[in-house]
Amino acid sequence: MISSLPQLMSMLPLLMQSMGMIFNLFFIWFFGTMAMRGYRGQKPFFLNIAGALLSGSLCLVGSASFAGFMPFMEGFLMSMLQLDMLVAGITVSIIIAIALRLLTHDNSEWRPDEMVGMLQRKVVALEDMLKKKAHHISESDAKKIAEEAVKGFKVATAKLIGSEYEVDMKEEKKEAKVVIDAWDGEVKNVIRHESRFVLFFRSPHRIAGLVILVALTALSFAFFEGLPDPAEDMASVLGMSPEELTDLTSSVADNPLMSQEIPEGCVSPIVITQYNSQLQDSKFVLDHAFGDEAIERTIRDNCEGDVQMMLRIDHSGQDLVLAFTTTNQFAYLTDGTFCMCMDLSNMMR
Repeated sequence: MISSLPQLMSMLPLLMQSMGMIFNLFFIWFFGTMAMRGYRGQKPFFLNIAGALLSGSLCLVGSASFAGFMPFMEGFLMSMLQLDMLVAGITVSIIIAIALRLLTHDNSEWRPDEMVGMLQRKVVALEDMLKKKAHHISESDAKKIAEEAVKGFKVATAKLIGSEYEVDMKEEKKEAKVVIDAWDGEVKNVIRHESRFVLFFRSPHRIAGLVILVALTALSFAFFEGLPDPAEDMASVLGMSPEELTDLTSSVADNPLMSQEIPEGCVSPIVITQYNSQLQDSKFVLDHAFGDEAIERTIRDNCEGDVQMMLRIDHSGQDLVLAFTTTNQFAYLTDGTFCMCMDLSNMMR
């Protein structure tokens, strides 16, 4: 795992970008399917997919726009998991679901409470038929019911077809048809022969849904400043710019401590980095400084320059020797085995 760390560090920007794309695709589908729950019409497979992608994309834009209005969702973990976008997106998708529900509101659709009342009236009418030999309502009564159902329209014709009256209505150039149950006078349907545009704006529910959808879309794009970049968020949390984070990952990947292979029997060079602070302590250096001609000869055979200082450290029961040469080279040995020599010139600039 340690040997693959340099490759992982060099791939960090690409991994962060890929993670951002995966998050965005997840958000689009998650938000879209949630928003489409408000659609009350028929949803064939292709419409369900297209509607989820379209509404999900709008939710993604809205979540990126409104995530900044949630100060309680701050912090490194919140930023990395994009929980602020998740909460904002769920809120936007609920609003879109409400708008779609209002837009696809159907006044002629039966509701459970209305159906119960209608069935009760039907039962009463059937009882009258059995007990009193009930008759159909009169044509004049059907006309009055139709004029009450469609205000402003006048009756043109009224026909009894089976157990229903079909009453044609007119108002100047407008036409409509009212279907009435001939037994109990129940208005079963009102059909207006008008353009879809006019019919749409006759419904206050649809107007409200359209206003909500347009307002939400306008606000989303007004506050939209681009989709979040996980790499940029991570750099911001670390107090760096994206360019500085890229430079940091490149320098770590190119660091001699990371890039060289570890000989068998040697501790990882990464272990040595934990002694950085101790190497700045003069007392620690003096306590661990030592000399050994055989080890110095080994180091001179593998590194350039003379040995300037050697330190011996007991690392978890292993004999760890650190050496620095006059040519800014660093070498270390583990239990007497020479491990590697690294040029620190670039790191000391």
